[in-house]
Amino acid sequence: MEMQNRDRTTPDVHKPTKKHQSATGLDVQSVLNIQQNPMVLIDDHYRIIAANRAYQEAYGVQSDEVIGRCCHEISHHSPVPCHMRGEDCPHQAVFTTGEAHDVRHIHYDHQNHAEHVRIRGHAIKDQEGNTYLGEEIIRLPHQEEDITCGDMRMVGRSPAFMKCLNHIEMAGRTDASILLYGESGVGKELAASALHQFSARASEAFITVDCTSLPETLFESEILGHERGAFTGCLGRKRGLYEMADRGTLFLDEVGELPLSMQAKLLRVLETGTFRRLGGSEELCSKVVYGRVTTGLNEVAYCCYKGFPTQRAT
Repeated sequence: MEMQNRDRTTPDVHKPTKKHQSATGLDVQSVLNIQQNPMVLIDDHYRIIAANRAYQEAYGVQSDEVIGRCCHEISHHSPVPCHMRGEDCPHQAVFTTGEAHDVRHIHYDHQNHAEHVRIRGHAIKDQEGNTYLGEEIIRLPHQEEDITCGDMRMVGRSPAFMKCLNHIEMAGRTDASILLYGESGVGKELAASALHQFSARASEAFITVDCTSLPETLFESEILGHERGAFTGCLGRKRGLYEMADRGTLFLDEVGELPLSMQAKLLRVLETGTFRRLGGSEELCSKVVYGRVTTGLNEVAYCCYKGFPTQRAT
């Protein structure tokens, strides 16, 4: 049954208000039409209030077919916003922080064909000072079934996968050390490799160390290197994997399996930026080594560290 006596103060989601009409004036519309990529203007209630010519041509629609309708209805064919379905939402980010936000999404055209797009969202103000989301849509090369993460064999199209991919891409742009955790076999090494590919270090070395296969007696020598005479039979200096990852990425898989004494030494490297080769007296500054350390931890170890109860299939 349709309710006839609606609250008069609630705006009709399919009817632009006077505020929206001011935002679609000549100045804002002209700015949108300058953009070569499809672009829409969205208000704080998810309603599309303007669409440029590139958007109309790309998706085969007229502006009056989309203006006043919610962006998630048009682009996702969904009755709820994308963040409520587990995806990163540029609308949420822009209206919460005011900062620009880039994400990857799967959008649907008017014929229900899926396409992979990169969304660049940023805040736009009209002449009256009202804030809107300017959403630029960059159409990515078509994939028949799934979107892949570079050449790293990460394949998927679910909202959870897209959210993970967005986080990997954002983290990849930073210089921070990264901790990846999850059940054994979920692809932490693939994620670490993708982080490397998305970073400015993509052309440099990506080195993986399986910490479960390194004996405690060899770990320090392999990771930090050693000097001549550090142990019996040691005839020369050896650079460790940490140094070999110079300007690249060092991925320590299953770092939780390391003995505590080795974890402490690794922590010192990360905290102080200095290290000493086995048998050496000189403390080396790792500022010379512009690499990034990425670590992987299985879910059980992470839950124990955080004090969470672990869940196992029965």
